[in-house]
Amino acid sequence: MRNFREWGWFRIIGYWGERFYPYFIAIVVYIFTEKYNINYISSENIQDALDSIMNMTSLILGFGGALIPIVIGLKGESEFIRRILDNNKLFFKYFREMIMGGLLLIAITISIYFVNDIDNEFLYNHAFKVWISMIVVFIMQTYRSIMAMLKMIFYSGRTIQQNPEDIIPAESELERENRNNHIE
Repeated sequence: MRNFREWGWFRIIGYWGERFYPYFIAIVVYIFTEKYNINYISSENIQDALDSIMNMTSLILGFGGALIPIVIGLKGESEFIRRILDNNKLFFKYFREMIMGGLLLIAITISIYFVNDIDNEFLYNHAFKVWISMIVVFIMQTYRSIMAMLKMIFYSGRTIQQNPEDIIPAESELERENRNNHIE
């Protein structure tokens, strides 16, 4: 793996941008909803929206859970995919973040079903904004995970030999060291 000094500023910004853009976009959405005081928690259609988000999240989590065995199965058939999965754990980190984000979204959605029963005005005023922001995080995490998988499956095998970090940004030395310490 190349270290950050060899990458140049553009690749470093791209690396960190790739890792944190779901959260950045969610913060922007939260600030936007806060600035314009958007709050539909008392809307008569909120129950339908909650049901829809629960169904969508469950379907995406099920789809993501079904993709992981497929990718692992491809590992045995393709040298290219084996090299990516053995040398770069970021793909699985993206899927883990997506699953954790989906479970958190489900928990927040369930709690919003009961927000009208709580007399806490702060919670009442911010529950919708946090919920919308979490939806954005989950959608962006899902997009990032699916795109990483598609790049891995459809990328040209000869290009990986030239620049394997172009498929999925490689782990930093600190991340690799932490992962190796947890394994031992």
